[in-house]
Order: sequence, then C-alpha cells, then structure tokens
Amino acid sequence: MGRTIKKSRRERLFQALLFESVALLLLVPLSTLIAGQHPGDMAIVTAALSLYAVCWSYVYNQRFEWLCQRFALQKNAVVRVCHILGFELGLMLATLPAVAWYLHISLWQALLLETGFLVFFLLYGLVFYWVYDEVRRRSFEQEMTNNRLSSLRPK
Repeated sequence: MGRTIKKSRRERLFQALLFESVALLLLVPLSTLIAGQHPGDMAIVTAALSLYAVCWSYVYNQRFEWLCQRFALQKNAVVRVCHILGFELGLMLATLPAVAWYLHISLWQALLLETGFLVFFLLYGLVFYWVYDEVRRRSFEQEMTNNRLSSLRPK
C-alpha cells in the first residue's frame, strides 16, 4: 500500500485528542441510553475513565516494555494478546469500584458497563484509525500531486 508517512509529536497529540473527543461525543449519549443514567453522570464517568486510561497506558506500557526487555520476549501474537488483556483487565480492576460507587450501581453492573465500553472502544478504534489513516493518506497524496504540479508551472 505504499510507504508509511511518519507522524510528528504534534500530529500524534492531535490524533489522540481527536480520538478521545469523538469517542466521548459518541459514548456519552450511547451509554446514557443503554445504562439509563443521567447524561452528566455518564459524561463524568466516561471522561474520567478516558483520562485514567491514558495515564494507565503510560505506566502499563513502560512496565510491559521493561518485562519484554528483561525476559527477551518477542512481540508475537501471544505476547500482544497478553499485553492488551493485561491492560484492559488492569484498567477494569482499578476503575470498577469507583464507577460502581459514583453511579450507585453494583460491581456486577459496573463490570457490564465497562465491558460495554471495552467492546465500544475495540470497534470504535478499528473504525477511527482506519478512517484517520485513509484521510491522512489521501491528504498526503493530494499534497504531493499539488507540489508536482506547482513545480511544472513556468515561473
């Protein structure tokens, strides 16, 4: 499919903020409807979970990289599945009590809610990154075409 275009730090930050912003815009009304909770409460819960996930990702990935180096683990399919399962399980275990307490629901209901969030983010992430990369690729190709055309014009 062609060469990979390296992303700058600024673009990575933009992509992360866009990912989280669109996710919240979709997830708050959807989770409000499904869970029957107040929209304001769901906005706080989803924003808090999103923020926690970003922080947890930083810490978890540092530790995971250390383990991979320490034990010379190759990042094959099994290691990658363990990586994502560990991340998601750690995230859920850490946040379940707070979600249950804040929403005044049982731990079981909080587990179901967070499982729904997990499924949402798996599907949403797949679609978001596919669309983002496709728009980015087309934009880059258009920019390259414009640059070629402008270099052919007489000065």
